[in-house]
Formats: sequence, structure tokens, C-alpha cells
Amino acid sequence: VIADTRRVVEQEQQGEVERWKRLAQGRAKELEVFRLELDSILDVLRELQRQGVVIPVPEHTSTTTHTYVPLRS
Repeated sequence: VIADTRRVVEQEQQGEVERWKRLAQGRAKELEVFRLELDSILDVLRELQRQGVVIPVPEHTSTTTHTYVPLRS
């Protein structure tokens, strides 16, 4: 009975471990997709900046003072 109980508990624990691993892998994939999208946006912004395009910051986004900082390559 004790051995059976241990086996059941170990199987449940292993199932939980697998569930959390799948969750973490899914989140990692989501982060990778987000990173790739963000990199693409930054590439476009860098190209526009290289061409001399200035994109104004909308007045309504914040009350703080905005300063122009070039994007890093």
C-alpha cells in the first residue's frame, strides 16, 4: 500500500512538473515572438532615422518633457 501510494504521488508530481515545463516553454515561445516583432519595429525605426525622418511624440502621451535620443544599432 505504501509503495503504491508513493508511486501515485510520484506520478502526480511528475505530471505537475511536466505541466509547468510546458507552460514555461509556451511563455518562452511567446516572448521570442514578441522579441522578433519588437526587433522588426526597431529596425524600421532605425531605417527611418537613418533617412532623416523625425517622428514627433504626441503631446497627449505624457506631461513630462521628451528628449530626442538616437536609437542604438
